[in-house]
Amino acid sequence: MATKTIGKIDFSVVMLANGMNENEPKRAYAYLQQKGNVTTEQLAKHIISHGSNFSLGTVTGVLADMGDCIAHLLLECYSVTLNDIGIIYPSIRSKGAETAEKFTTDHITALTAKFMARGELANLRENVRFNRVPTRKAQALTLQAQTNGEATVNLVGGDDD
Repeated sequence: MATKTIGKIDFSVVMLANGMNENEPKRAYAYLQQKGNVTTEQLAKHIISHGSNFSLGTVTGVLADMGDCIAHLLLECYSVTLNDIGIIYPSIRSKGAETAEKFTTDHITALTAKFMARGELANLRENVRFNRVPTRKAQALTLQAQTNGEATVNLVGGDDD
């Protein structure tokens, strides 16, 4: 079955060192060029643009209430499954104690929410076209050179994003 392309992902390639072994040479990795962030109201407008019969206020309100309810359920140690979206679940981190008897809540360093994608979100790669673009640093240097009327651009070290 053929998959349909529903998005385009801009990425650049950066050279990164192995943080675990500084003696290894740098290797090339993809670096996502995120375009921005969508607010709750923008998401609500997007949902409505797909033919929702609900008002902007209703959709925005449901999304806001959903966030509050998910936080409440996570704090009660429940995971929340949103069909075809994913599972949001609580996660705890702590410092180690010498013994179980010496472990106190002071050893707990974080309580966070994690997300595990499901449905179409679980493998976005199947529905996307990749578009390689210059790094943000290279883009900025090119713009600066154009602004200054320069005919060439010095991109030495331009792989840092």
